[in-house]
Amino acid sequence: MPSRRKITYSSRSNHAARNAHAQGARQFKTYDTSHIRPKKSKGPLAFGIVLGIIVLVALIWGGSTLLNGCSTATLKEGQTVELTIAEGSGAKALG
Repeated sequence: MPSRRKITYSSRSNHAARNAHAQGARQFKTYDTSHIRPKKSKGPLAFGIVLGIIVLVALIWGGSTLLNGCSTATLKEGQTVELTIAEGSGAKALG
């Protein structure tokens, strides 16, 4: 098995160098790096909003079509309709 080499921050691995790096790590442990972090993409949020609007419009349109779909030709009380159907016509002609 090859020998494991101890990796340090400096080429001189002495007590002073290790101490300096440990001190630096302690000082910058709570360092605020939020200004150098990459910004989150707004693409998924925009896609979700657009998709939500499309679904909402589709639901409103579907509901209005469902409620108004069969009520376009109504007769008032006492009115009659005369319908002439050619012989041999099927149910499609009745519609």
